[in-house]
Amino acid sequence: LVISGEALIHAMKNQSVAGLIVDIGEQCKAVVACRVSPKQKQEVVTLVREQRPEANTLAIGDGANDVNMIIAAHVGVGIKGVEGQQASRAADYAFGEFKHLRRLILVHGRESYRRNTTLILYNFYKNMVLVLPQFWFGFINAFSAQVIYDQIIFQFFNVFHASLPIVLFAIFDEEAPPDQLITDVRSYEAGQNDKYFNLWHYWQQVGIGGFQAFVITVLCYYGLELSFTYNNGFVTQYWVSGLVAFTACVLLTNFKVLLFTNSFNFLNQTVIFLSIVVYFANAWILAIFQDADLYGLFDQMIVSPRFYIVTFGIIGATTFIDMGFTRWAYFNVKLALQAKATEARELRITTLLLGRTLVKQSLKAYTGFAFAQEEPLTKEQMEFTN
Repeated sequence: LVISGEALIHAMKNQSVAGLIVDIGEQCKAVVACRVSPKQKQEVVTLVREQRPEANTLAIGDGANDVNMIIAAHVGVGIKGVEGQQASRAADYAFGEFKHLRRLILVHGRESYRRNTTLILYNFYKNMVLVLPQFWFGFINAFSAQVIYDQIIFQFFNVFHASLPIVLFAIFDEEAPPDQLITDVRSYEAGQNDKYFNLWHYWQQVGIGGFQAFVITVLCYYGLELSFTYNNGFVTQYWVSGLVAFTACVLLTNFKVLLFTNSFNFLNQTVIFLSIVVYFANAWILAIFQDADLYGLFDQMIVSPRFYIVTFGIIGATTFIDMGFTRWAYFNVKLALQAKATEARELRITTLLLGRTLVKQSLKAYTGFAFAQEEPLTKEQMEFTN
């Protein structure tokens, strides 16, 4: 579709005509608007956004006359060129050459979408695991408003114990090599089809978090408070159950990051390990002070075999089920990417072989004459001519 700036002036005055242009443009491989003003460029982007609210728009330009269009789009891309820096300054992303747009969309765009959706869903899951044990505990204490966690160590959860691992994941994780994502354009369809972020994935993580919180509450209460006695005959204190429950929350949320991580390296594994170590260090320090609710409880907890039985029982009853969901989805995506990469590689080989065949045929058909319709003379014709 080719439309001039003068035609756009009349089309924009009539909403039905403008909508018809969008409908026709969707059926075309490309739409060319020639000799248009900066305002008209902006109007075209705005028209698409109004007519197709579900669509995501991207505008790219290299000059000052593209600034309005770049600002109007969902994503603005500026090219630093000879026409100045106005476009790049107004854009969300900027680079030096137009060819980098392919990598921006297929690699950084796709991976950013995948990592951010995982980050959001993880935060829902993490809050379910941390908060719901207090809700389930309300059925045990007759909703007396008694909390299950020590309030000091509770404040450290999102600061020290469950923050850095997911941040590193959201920055550095890679599901596939960049060259493979660039070659296999169809892998970009995951974002267009909402494959990673939809209601199914949301309720799945909320459900997993609620189930794990229920298991934590039941095993900590019935495995410790009702059946745990020390050598002196006294039963365990109330805060020990809460400390074990909080320990399980820290372990599960950190193990969760390991389940959906694709790029394992020294940095992310070290951060997960340190997050767990820092938690035990904080619990040990708090247990030293006599005014703290956890005074003396850490030493009792860490030397008790029942603590390890309950903790590993929680991990076994929760993480392995979660691992089944996560690994199943992971291997499905991996197999799909590998199949697409194999198909794309076979297509390239077929195209290359076909191109070589066509070149050989064209060389064989070469006659040396300037006009293709002139057939070369046969041997008999040449002898007759002579």
